[in-house]
Amino acid sequence: MVDAYLIIGNNCDLTKYDLKDKFVVGIDKGAYLATINNIELDLAVGDFDSVTLEELKTINAKKIIKLNPIKDETDTLYALRLCKNFDKLYLLGGISGKRIEHFVSNLMLFKEFKNLVLIDDNSLIRLCDYEENFQKDEYKFYSFFALSEVEGLSLSGFKYELTDYQLKSIASLCQQEQGTAEGAAAEASLMANHMDLRHNNARKYENNGTGLYNYVRNGGWFAHAARFMDDHS
Repeated sequence: MVDAYLIIGNNCDLTKYDLKDKFVVGIDKGAYLATINNIELDLAVGDFDSVTLEELKTINAKKIIKLNPIKDETDTLYALRLCKNFDKLYLLGGISGKRIEHFVSNLMLFKEFKNLVLIDDNSLIRLCDYEENFQKDEYKFYSFFALSEVEGLSLSGFKYELTDYQLKSIASLCQQEQGTAEGAAAEASLMANHMDLRHNNARKYENNGTGLYNYVRNGGWFAHAARFMDDHS
């Protein structure tokens, strides 16, 4: 299996990855971060508006593609399309950062690249196959989202199990704790799950789900998007 590793670098300790003899691409400032971490790059690509001129001069890659900053593709999309024939596309770092819209943009990449994996020091995001078995690893929590409508979702081995559920959009959210079983099976065409509003925890979310709205709005990742939720509620 031939994989490509594309480095953005945000919130990602690059020293944890063995990239020797791998095809490695540095995207914009990720190319600079790779260079200062002594990672050999096969390709550096971007408009490089996130690095200084002095930093740009230090980038070490077999090939550098400098893009026009006025373009119809993001640096990341351009780089991924160059690597589309690889078996797996590992995007190191494209989750956390100062600009949340970059993360949202990276999530949309799953529509074009089914073999994409987003990784940083805290999270791993990928598409699920029709049937998956999740073994215990360093991740305590599993969250499932629908990129498009999901029919017949079932989860077993998790704290909150689910049977034959229909999830309609990526806006439906559930944070799922890892179960005690060695393996937790999930049958889904894409990532999905739901909050257990109709069970014993319903009081926690108050009447008609208003408490759930506040819980999502003020907690976790969506705490940074409260104003957006208010404007679109």
